[in-house]
Order: sequence, then structure tokens, then C-alpha cells
Amino acid sequence: MTMNFNQAVEKRRTYYGISKDKVVSDEKVQEIIEHAVKHTPSAFNSQTARVVLLLDKHHTRLWNITKEALRERVAADKFLLQKKRLTHLALDMVQFYSLKILT
Repeated sequence: MTMNFNQAVEKRRTYYGISKDKVVSDEKVQEIIEHAVKHTPSAFNSQTARVVLLLDKHHTRLWNITKEALRERVAADKFLLQKKRLTHLALDMVQFYSLKILT
């Protein structure tokens, strides 16, 4: 089935079947991300997009640091809810960011 752009946008959905079970290899995830960053247009072809891909123990460590930083900044009675939200976020995430070029 071939879709035009408008149909693809209309049929786009977000699926939240997130778990720690990997259905795609780490290598494939890295390959997809590298391809997306390389071929994503940027303003004035500045190529400022960057990605940090943390896998396995590095990924877990980042979220443990995040939880501890949050614990220090959020009231104890509200921390449990925030921790629960973070747990869902921490399962699977790719963070894209753009460098700000200062001249």
C-alpha cells in the first residue's frame, strides 16, 4: 500500500507498548538514528543536530542520576508521582538536540 504524505500524517499514531524487552537490536537503533540525523534538513544546512544514545547500564545510570536530582528538588509528598512518571520515560527514549552556534 502506497500513501501520499497527507495520508501518512493522518494515519500516524503513537504506540505506548513500552517495556525493557528489545525488539530492535542496539546496532539497528544506532543505524537508524545516524541515518536520520545525517539526512534531516537543517536551517542554512548548519547540521547542528546531535544525538546522545545511552544503552543498557549507561541508560540506567542516567535515569538514576535524574531521579536523585529530582528527589532533591521536589517535595517528598510529590516525589512518588514524579518518580512513577520518570520510570515510564526511562524505559525507552532517544534524545535529539541542536547545538546553538554562537558567533
